Amino acid sequence: MIEDPKKTIVFFTPVAIYPIAFAAKAASLGTYDVVIVVPKEITHQNGDHETCYSELLKDKDITVREPSDPATAPVFAVFAL
Repeated sequence: MIEDPKKTIVFFTPVAIYPIAFAAKAASLGTYDVVIVVPKEITHQNGDHETCYSELLKDKDITVREPSDPATAPVFAVFAL
């Protein structure tokens, strides 16, 4: 039997916020590889962004990429605002 490869979900977001992080974590527990595309720094100071971003980096089930990083696989994209 041939198994389907894992699907990838990509979350594009201008700022790291916890609802997006929770959704990404939930998806990563299923049958999906999860990528969050979010800028490391934002133009205005936002402590929640910095805290959430650093927590996302620690999560081994979620890949965090800068917006300039190229996409690598067919994905299902979620644009979160």
